[in-house]
Amino acid sequence: VRAGAPGNLIVTFQDDDPNGASTLLLKGPVTQDTLNAQVPVLGTNTPTDTTSGGVALLPQGSGTSTISAVAPGFLQVTSAAGTTVTIAQPGITLNSGSVGSGLQLNISGNLGAPNHGGVGVTLTSGNAALLFSPDATTPGASSISVNVPNGQTSFSYYVQGLEGQTGTRPVTVTASAPGFADGTTTINLMEGAIDLIGVPANTTTLSTMSNIYARTGIPNSTTTPQFLTQLQAVRAGAPGPVTVVFQDADPNGATTLVSKGPNIQDTLTAQVPILGTNTPTDTTSGGVSLLPQAAGTSTISAVATGFLQVTSSAGSAVTVAQPTISVSAVTVGSGLQVNSSGFLAAPAPTANFQVTLVSASPNLLLAPDATTAGTGSITLSLAQGAQSFSFYVQGREGQTGTTSVTVTASAAGFADGTADMSLVQGAIDLIGPPANTTTLSPIANIYARTGIPNSQTSPSFLTQLQSVRFGAPSALTVDFRSSAAAVADLLKAGPSASGSQTATIPIGSANTPTDTTSGGVAIRPLLSGTTTITASITGFLQVTTAAGSVVTIAQPGITVNGTTVGSGLQVNASGSLGAPNHGGVTVTVQSSNGALLVSPDATTPGTSSVDIFVPNGSQFFSFYLQGLEGHATDTVTVAITATASGFTTGNGTADVVPAGFDVIGLPSSPTAGGPDVAFYVRTGIANQTYTFLTQLQNVRAGAPAPLDVTVSTDAAAIGPLVTSSGTATTVPLQIPQLSSNTPTSVATGGVAFRPAAAGTVTITTAIPGLVGTTSAITTIIVQ
Repeated sequence: VRAGAPGNLIVTFQDDDPNGASTLLLKGPVTQDTLNAQVPVLGTNTPTDTTSGGVALLPQGSGTSTISAVAPGFLQVTSAAGTTVTIAQPGITLNSGSVGSGLQLNISGNLGAPNHGGVGVTLTSGNAALLFSPDATTPGASSISVNVPNGQTSFSYYVQGLEGQTGTRPVTVTASAPGFADGTTTINLMEGAIDLIGVPANTTTLSTMSNIYARTGIPNSTTTPQFLTQLQAVRAGAPGPVTVVFQDADPNGATTLVSKGPNIQDTLTAQVPILGTNTPTDTTSGGVSLLPQAAGTSTISAVATGFLQVTSSAGSAVTVAQPTISVSAVTVGSGLQVNSSGFLAAPAPTANFQVTLVSASPNLLLAPDATTAGTGSITLSLAQGAQSFSFYVQGREGQTGTTSVTVTASAAGFADGTADMSLVQGAIDLIGPPANTTTLSPIANIYARTGIPNSQTSPSFLTQLQSVRFGAPSALTVDFRSSAAAVADLLKAGPSASGSQTATIPIGSANTPTDTTSGGVAIRPLLSGTTTITASITGFLQVTTAAGSVVTIAQPGITVNGTTVGSGLQVNASGSLGAPNHGGVTVTVQSSNGALLVSPDATTPGTSSVDIFVPNGSQFFSFYLQGLEGHATDTVTVAITATASGFTTGNGTADVVPAGFDVIGLPSSPTAGGPDVAFYVRTGIANQTYTFLTQLQNVRAGAPAPLDVTVSTDAAAIGPLVTSSGTATTVPLQIPQLSSNTPTSVATGGVAFRPAAAGTVTITTAIPGLVGTTSAITTIIVQ
């Protein structure tokens, strides 16, 4: 509405309702069929609620109304000319369901509108056999009223089936409430049923009792009931609890029923209490359990008067078996023993429960542990509740081939268990002989092991180690032999070395001692050549290693590591002996060419050969290679030999190359007037293009004189050279013996570059007989 209008725009609202279906409501409140409201100046609408001066429509009864709005000087669009309102009475929705005879079911409904001011919903049954209750604990009636508070639409109640019903009968339920249209639904009243829970399909004579119980509910069918589709509690107001009769039909006496007391019979009862859905689930609270007694079959059923039986309660079959004993089959070597085990299918019923094991052959013995001599039969005692047990199987001495022997395990209340054990000829292998060794290598400990082989006819390895059995006549004696005692003999503590030695495998052990200090045997290499080491025990097979392990013995060699050395320089080199136990040996290292000298250390002038002592137990030695001066343009490859008593000659090579040098520390673009910059020159060997040094090397010990180094500048006004004596154009420096560089500071006799003025200057470095890298001529741009 425009500013400056004569006043607010007055709108007249009109309710045309000949049936009194609605009326208009204005703040106050004022209720009548014609009311005014205003659109204020600068506003676009009348107030939108009654509290601020607007108009509302109040539904009062079923019917239709036409609502219009008019304002002087304004047209009416369609809605303002007349909007039709249809007002209906809200309904009541009820959920459907099925309830068993003698049982009860919670169910719900819903009102079609919430602002009813608080209302009572009256529920009426179309059949006297269907009752209603406001809650789970109140006996039912044919009609009840359920209060629904204002603002709430949902409500719940219980339906109860009167006892004695059969089949399925639909019953109409009607709900009515003031201001609401009646609601109806159908509740199926059907015969209830019970099922049976907890009956095991299989059990054993030593298994514990199984708790069983019955449940009430509605079945999937009243003609062929198979299972419960819903559990339902015995209804409040029932004549009493539902009595369930449990029946054990067992012509073989396989099972019986047990209740609190204990009361042990084939027929027992338990009750489903009012408001409960099942009988107690254990005997202490009044339930029933199934007790297995003997091998056989039983059929367990449950019946309750007035209730159908689903499949499980009509008869659940139980098979009772005697528990078994399982025994693990193993293979045992003649004169040896191995662990085996067994398992009871049910826990041992008492303390000190006895399990007896019997061997079918006197050649296969049994023992309760690893330290007892075996016999043909043993009895083990198990703790109550235990199921597993272990024992040892022993093979009597002197057996050959493979024999199957049955071991039978028996125990009271259990079916016997058996296992076929394999008795085979035992075998030995040989551990430790080296395939290759040297005349100066240390002794090699060897030992034999007992066990079972992969084959009785062509044994190549042991598949399992097994100890000498307890009860054996004595420890086993192993005969070790070397086929060429002059090449390698056998040692043992005490006796002198020879081509054969013996060692024992004690009872309870699977091998001879593994070193000579504890009674074992070792191989001592003597001369170059080959020998075959064997191990044998009377009555035992030999696998491949024991039948003959070939040992090749060679004279150890010397390794000389090659390297590269600069002319007039020196570098550390090394070598190694092929064996450490030489007793202390002198290695002579010799150069084949006068261009390469050999020195024992960094400070001794080199010669054509040098002797180096290597202590016993050591293998490595080092020495220095020195390049003779005068090789400024060529590379000389020199052979190096190393000889030592007891070792084959070692050969290596070394390259004597032109020595190189570089310059370190010169700046590329210093600032004029800036500080002096110290630099220095280094010696070593360079890459092929002499762009950089690959290794620093010192001037050699015994060099004729220090290396003379000359450094010069081509523009002393721009970049003079600085020494401790002042500035200069050319500066002489030296690299002394055993060093690889000129002094690194002016204070120690070195040189520095001074950026005196802007411009370009070239610093040139030269060493007679050495090749400079690219840094020997360095251009500097002073900014």
